[in-house]
Amino acid sequence: MDWYVRPRSQQQQNSLSTTIAGCRQHAFYEDHRVGTSGDNSLSCLGFVTVVESPPHGLFGGYLVLDAAGRPLEFHCTAPVKSNRVQKILYGSTLEPFLYGELIAKTLLTSSTLRPDAVLTDQQAVLAVRSQVELPVVYLQPEREMDAPHTRKDGQKISAGGSKLSAPAEKVQIPGYLFEVPTECSADVLGRLRETVAHLDLVEPFDRIREAINEAQRIGHATRDVA
Repeated sequence: MDWYVRPRSQQQQNSLSTTIAGCRQHAFYEDHRVGTSGDNSLSCLGFVTVVESPPHGLFGGYLVLDAAGRPLEFHCTAPVKSNRVQKILYGSTLEPFLYGELIAKTLLTSSTLRPDAVLTDQQAVLAVRSQVELPVVYLQPEREMDAPHTRKDGQKISAGGSKLSAPAEKVQIPGYLFEVPTECSADVLGRLRETVAHLDLVEPFDRIREAINEAQRIGHATRDVA
């Protein structure tokens, strides 16, 4: 059963680049890779999410920010939509496959940048952990956490990991609950702990959704003119 995430046409890419003011430029990223070798600040952080847009399907978006929260690169996919037969055959594994192994993998492997960590606000995206060599972290806002998950800064809550993903640890930093891959938790958490002091880690996902909505609006307007 074939699946294919279609790249956007050149016209769609040009419209999208206009929307995000040229954030795809690699030189812009290099100009912002600053700091000494002993600097533990998070210089580059990725955010990936999937947006459902009936009746079109699923759109994936990937945004890379520098330490100041400025965009370095943005990618999004054309819509992916499963049919009835695929839903039946894949069963409960469909969502992790679509979100993680198909959409998120396509976005992360198409990027020219290698962030220190990639955050997602959707658990199904974590299936991409087995597909890429990047630490993919699940982010849950503190306001959505259950009462039992109240621990001090940086303390481990539990181990285990989500279904269809590698073993992970849940760690709370004030305002957030992170699920971090076990093999890289110490390094990644140290960087995230510094970042949350000056950057809202939930807000970039809103940017992605708004950018995808704007790209759809521009695409519809272009087709209407044509």
